[in-house]
Amino acid sequence: MEDKKNFCITLLADKNYLYFFPKIYQQIREIGNFHGDINLITNKKKLKIKPRDYKNVNIFEFEQIIFSKNCNKELNNIPNGRNKDKPYQWNKFYLFDTEFKNWKFNLYIDINMTINKDLNNFFSTLPLDKFYAPYDAYPDLEWTLESQFTEDKDKLLYLKNKYNLSTRKYFQTGVMYFDTGIIHSEMVNNLIELVENYPVSKNNEQGILNLYFLYENPKFQVLPQSSNNIPLYTYWKNQANIAVITKSE
Repeated sequence: MEDKKNFCITLLADKNYLYFFPKIYQQIREIGNFHGDINLITNKKKLKIKPRDYKNVNIFEFEQIIFSKNCNKELNNIPNGRNKDKPYQWNKFYLFDTEFKNWKFNLYIDINMTINKDLNNFFSTLPLDKFYAPYDAYPDLEWTLESQFTEDKDKLLYLKNKYNLSTRKYFQTGVMYFDTGIIHSEMVNNLIELVENYPVSKNNEQGILNLYFLYENPKFQVLPQSSNNIPLYTYWKNQANIAVITKSE
């Protein structure tokens, strides 16, 4: 695509999280010093967010991902599962829709994150043909990938027979940064099919994206800890050296 731009930032929110948008938009522009395209994935038809009130904001209204009746039932029966309360998280699969190939690199940020420093520190490192994300249990890596799925051993057995769930080097999906060249036309459908085949993911899209990018399409590489000697992401703020993006203030 001749008009392809180099970088974009993508956010996702349903009606319950849209109120975060004005704050993070301001942080991206003023603190993050990023003035390129910001994409908002949403399924809300009557947006209170009006693109004309913001510069370089694109709204992508995708329909809610719906699974088969049996798959949805299995997901809802997972103890402490998220499907009942946070089904909109599944729409992160749309990050891999071909619409986003209009940009070369896409930085996804959970809309309730905090931007503390210049985001161009992210863009000075390039995930060429890669999918970057931070380890879920960094720095100690105490948990295994198995923790992302149901505790029902019988239901988990067939998954364990195909995938290595003992790895501790799996990722979280609050921050993802990737080369859109890895996207192909069937990727969203492939992810949905994984859920249908293995309706055992406790933490919704996170477990499935790990199966996909660790094993089915092994493009995962851990997000570099720092760029230009500045930490890129931490779950908690480190007051001694605050990262560019943090989950909690």
